[in-house]
Amino acid sequence: MSEMTSNDILFSRNAEVPAGIPAALAVGQVARVLNLKEETIKRALTSGALPSFRLIDGKGWHLVRSADVLELVQQCGLVLHWEAVV
Repeated sequence: MSEMTSNDILFSRNAEVPAGIPAALAVGQVARVLNLKEETIKRALTSGALPSFRLIDGKGWHLVRSADVLELVQQCGLVLHWEAVV
């Protein structure tokens, strides 16, 4: 079986987050994985297009589940660059 590429993930509804990728990513990591600016990710968080959570009572960094990043990619047709966080 051949190795799966970022483009293959776009068209696979059963795609999973690869082994070795953290379960949750900080805003900067999400930006690098999607090759977008941090401000774009922050707008997506503010609008609710990308769900996030905080570890300490609504304070601290926004964290985004890697699975939610994958779902956004599948919905919007973006390209993933998981290697940016490995």
